[in-house]
Amino acid sequence: IYFALSLFEAANAAFSSAAFLASGDYRWSYYQALVSRTLGRPEEAMDAFLRAHELRPEDLATLIRLGDLYLLLDRTDDAEEAFGEVLRIDSDSAAGRYGLGRVAAKRKDYAGAVRDFESVLEIQPESSGVHYPLGQAYRRLGDRERAREHLALRGDVGVTFPDPLADIVASRVLGSA
Repeated sequence: IYFALSLFEAANAAFSSAAFLASGDYRWSYYQALVSRTLGRPEEAMDAFLRAHELRPEDLATLIRLGDLYLLLDRTDDAEEAFGEVLRIDSDSAAGRYGLGRVAAKRKDYAGAVRDFESVLEIQPESSGVHYPLGQAYRRLGDRERAREHLALRGDVGVTFPDPLADIVASRVLGSA
């Protein structure tokens, strides 16, 4: 409830207590990680995501968010490993491909970034936000025409992935409105 009401400090304390008291339940560490990330505490979020991943290694949402956090912290090798694990579990994961595309772009492997971003658009054509980094990758490869084409298509729709625990929080917010 605290999380749904944007009372993040209270939510963080509650999830921390719940993670301690029910240390075998990954949900509390996952929620604590989401709140810590929201509060701008990436190291604290990392610790909590790692605990959640340890408890439930096949959870795609945890791996995707862990990969995103690794990228934020400039840990590209770790991000690549997390997104690679996502794709080993679900080879059709647009979020996994998008993560690997961002890793490739960060490493200046623009051909790899193009390949991964294009595959995201094959899986989730509505993810218009992918057109911008794809256009940038084409620009870096010297293909100005393709770059302009994708930059003109850029939008605000991001890559989505199933996240049942975040959906519970969202349903609480929508349910109280």
